[in-house]
Amino acid sequence: MSWAAPSAPVRARVAKSLVALGSIALAVALVVGWAQRTVFNSGEFAARAVTVLDSSVVRRQLAVEITDQLIENGPSSLAAYHAELVGVVDDVVATDGFKSIFRDAVKQEHQAIFERNGAAATLQLGESLDLLAEHASRSDPILTAQLPKEAGSLLVDATPAVQRIDPWRFADDARWLDELALVIAALAFAAAIALDRRRIVFALIGAAITVDGIAITLVAESIPALAARRIHDPSLAQAVAAGVTRFVGDLRTLGLWMIPIGIVIIGAAQASGRAGRAGLPALRSWLRMQMKAPHSRASQLTAGVVVLAVGILIVVFRGSVVSLTVLLAASLIGYTGLVLLIGALLGPAAAATRPPKASYAGRTALALIGSAALLALLAGLIVNVTRASHNAASGSVLRCNGYANLCDKPIDQVAFAASHNSMSAADDPGWIDAENTHGVPAQLDYGIRALLVKTHYGIPAGVDVAGDPVVITDKRAELASDPDAETDELGAAEAQTVQRIDVSVGHVSDQHDIYLCHNYCELGATKFSTTLADIRRFIDSNPDDVLMMIIGNYVTAADTEKAFRQAGLINRLWAYDQSQPAPTLRQMITAKKTLLVFAERGGGSPSWYNQAYGPSGIIQDTPYTFASAAQFSCAANRGTSRSPLFQINHWITNSSPPSVQQARTVNTYDTLMSRVKACEQTRQRFPTIIGVNFYNQGDLLRVVNALNHEPTSET
Repeated sequence: MSWAAPSAPVRARVAKSLVALGSIALAVALVVGWAQRTVFNSGEFAARAVTVLDSSVVRRQLAVEITDQLIENGPSSLAAYHAELVGVVDDVVATDGFKSIFRDAVKQEHQAIFERNGAAATLQLGESLDLLAEHASRSDPILTAQLPKEAGSLLVDATPAVQRIDPWRFADDARWLDELALVIAALAFAAAIALDRRRIVFALIGAAITVDGIAITLVAESIPALAARRIHDPSLAQAVAAGVTRFVGDLRTLGLWMIPIGIVIIGAAQASGRAGRAGLPALRSWLRMQMKAPHSRASQLTAGVVVLAVGILIVVFRGSVVSLTVLLAASLIGYTGLVLLIGALLGPAAAATRPPKASYAGRTALALIGSAALLALLAGLIVNVTRASHNAASGSVLRCNGYANLCDKPIDQVAFAASHNSMSAADDPGWIDAENTHGVPAQLDYGIRALLVKTHYGIPAGVDVAGDPVVITDKRAELASDPDAETDELGAAEAQTVQRIDVSVGHVSDQHDIYLCHNYCELGATKFSTTLADIRRFIDSNPDDVLMMIIGNYVTAADTEKAFRQAGLINRLWAYDQSQPAPTLRQMITAKKTLLVFAERGGGSPSWYNQAYGPSGIIQDTPYTFASAAQFSCAANRGTSRSPLFQINHWITNSSPPSVQQARTVNTYDTLMSRVKACEQTRQRFPTIIGVNFYNQGDLLRVVNALNHEPTSET
């Protein structure tokens, strides 16, 4: 007995069933695949969760929650500061530093939730206590003193919300579902085409894709409403819904773009002349027939329920319905145009009822036009879904030193704006002949990312000269720590000034401290601990910025390490290993070690106290004593030709006092960029550190930004 092939009607019915199966599987694959990449991926979920903090209403609610936790874990007197503390916390929550802490806390808790199946969900935001204390100290030192000091005192309980959602249970079941569903969809569509090669199958596949697009769009639109439905505060509910809408933006975009893709496939099949009643004509004929034909009570009841359900959906998702209606109208216009265009290319329609058979040229034209339309739509889908994905996580897009394009560049291919003698600031007390107008905090806010400083032992004199406190350089301690220390860099006039101050002061205490001075602390001194505290505050508030500090060190490595440890910076220091590839900014930021410290002399021990210019130094530089701009040179100075970082020293040293006008002249874009490019070519090194006097005069940042946006240099 021979096997008989299925009849055409049977094949058609099976093909339609396979298209329906493929449609369901495709929708499941796309939605579950999106969830796997976003909702169930800890890093991506945390990145998108940060976008909720863009809402001032959400920030305020979180500030109230954090304030309640602080009061609960602090002294009883802290309750009297509730209103003031909410305002301070609200300011902190808006900072990049808090967003980074929030992102990490969400990521860690997300991972823990899926490990313990939602038994508890607590955001640990203890790292933000330093940020909070720093902001509070500006308004009320008494309030600052009462804040809890333990990180465990700042926990935000999210257990009730997580237990309502139960996401981990679905995640365990869905780990394989997206891939399986995608395979089923592909096989079902392919089998349908193999069984029934008529163009109506292609039209049905186009209709399936269109329906999937509408369904996915409605799912994306329903998620924000579901997230906000149990929030009783209308303003907070609206803010959460807005944040979640951004979270699911790429899913919604995916659904919206599938609709025109499906309609174009229907149009191509319809215009071929072989699709019969496929697509919209088929729907129109079916509706006309339904209106004329008698119906049973059951069918009328079913129709009534369906129409009523559609009406309710339109009311609930009226915003989505408007968007979908506009998109469908635009797609139908495109569909009509496509059909007319292909019809014209295929030639005039025949008078007979049966559509004419398309010529070879017509079929070729149809294939080319349909392919071009589909490729254009697919390109639009990819571009727009990608853009929507980026927008969904834009609240925490990593911008390293201000720019996302710098994150994956190695540090030896990133330019850093540097201030020469950073501590020497005219608006800081006691500085004579300063080389900058403002101190380190203002420099960091401006965009300086490399600080060139000198550490000295100094002894407070206990007296003032011209109203400013005097610090005497402890040369004895410096020579004891390093007999080869070079201290005679100043001219005769400066040395005489120092001598007069020392004579007028007389005997001072032997109790020294570490100061930032330019060789002689008598001419100006800033406590090292003060500057390190400023740096700590900046790093806490700007966790995505990498800083350098090059220290002309006249104090011991042990005392330097002690100062960094007391400032709470010891865990933020990066040890540069020249045996490994240069770290990228992203690597340093991810490791939370965003401060590179170099010693001009010695260095290397401890490991983070990187050697700057020695035989194994990391930095090579140009000369730094120039009497005029005409003397600027790119010649080798300190360091070796193997040193990976290249420092360009660009200041005039013959002015006493240093001249703002002279700095303004040599720091112009043309002058500075011309020298930087010349040195880059001469030394065959990317200019990593560009140091100037009076950093805010001229175009230092403009030059640095131009270098950082060029293609990576090869050295």
